[in-house]
Amino acid sequence: MIADLLPNKNIVLDSDSVILAFYPAFCEAFEAVLDRPATVMQPLFGLQERFGLTPEENNAVWRHFEREGYWGKLKPMPGAPDAIAELTREGFVVHVVSGVPPRITADRLRNFDMFGFKPASFHAAGSGRAEKRTIIEKINPIAFVDDRKEHGHSVQFVPHLAWVMGESPAEQYPVSGARIDVIADDLPQWVNYFLADPVAALKRRAEPVDIRANRHHMDLDLVTFTAGEGFSLVSERRAALLARKKDSVAMDFHAPRRSRPTA
Repeated sequence: MIADLLPNKNIVLDSDSVILAFYPAFCEAFEAVLDRPATVMQPLFGLQERFGLTPEENNAVWRHFEREGYWGKLKPMPGAPDAIAELTREGFVVHVVSGVPPRITADRLRNFDMFGFKPASFHAAGSGRAEKRTIIEKINPIAFVDDRKEHGHSVQFVPHLAWVMGESPAEQYPVSGARIDVIADDLPQWVNYFLADPVAALKRRAEPVDIRANRHHMDLDLVTFTAGEGFSLVSERRAALLARKKDSVAMDFHAPRRSRPTA
């Protein structure tokens, strides 16, 4: 397995906008409460500023969001369940650290269970960066994937930091001198990159590797989510890595899973 090539098998993923599609659900709640299209007013991360909400409107949308149980019924991001399954098959231990309130932990675990995902651990860290950093430090992962650049900047001790932008605006506030190793459209794209050659992915670079290809995007003006083509993990570099481990060749996620010969 590919994880055997590395000294550490722990990977930490954020939840909303990495594993689960948060914005379609928020936009649905927005329109149900305010009876108008959820239109982006500014390319900012904060929901109130992004959608031009008054404090009263913002509170009303969030009350509806929680009352209707959205925390427990978000749809997975396109390709995310397969991507997580492939990480697990390659020997990685997948943890989730999310900036959600602890009170929704049971809802979030039920949400994951809807598509068969059982994380090695789940941590509802609340909205503060300090708590998220503390939890990640204890897990000590080889890689961390988040949709907020600042969260990567707060855990510079992690060897590999990925920023995925599937639902996130490009306009985020970087920390001067902080490191991000790779920028991707989504979790599947990052998994493809990381598993193709994890040893190379762990090398430090002066600038992040930008592997975005706009495979899927969120058109916030129309409040629609468009999934693009599926992805494949078949690559010459990855097959060579697996061959060195006397393992089977790389496979597409959507191909039938075959048993692997033992070494």
